[in-house]
Amino acid sequence: MPTDELQEILVQKCELPKSRATLMVKAMENLQIYRSHGSLFAGKDSTITVRDLLKWAERVSKGEAGMPVQAVAQEGYLVLGERSRNAQDKEFIKKTLMSTLKCTIDED
Repeated sequence: MPTDELQEILVQKCELPKSRATLMVKAMENLQIYRSHGSLFAGKDSTITVRDLLKWAERVSKGEAGMPVQAVAQEGYLVLGERSRNAQDKEFIKKTLMSTLKCTIDED
């Protein structure tokens, strides 16, 4: 699915600001590069799917108005990292979210 369409879906369906939708779609693109060791044959969707992106967006939209980028990253990690069974995959997800959204994620 084209990134501009994904961004528009997040803006319209989840009522996210365009800036947040853009960051989240960019994070999705960066995460799709990695192929999980646990699901080597799952293809580019092994780390994040459109469904995961929508779940993340729904959590962000239900949060506080003007949610800071760090909170957006934290919600993304809770959705994506906790789904992963492999510690190496979790670490990749965390690092990718932190570098894409330019913030830190606290696992505590």
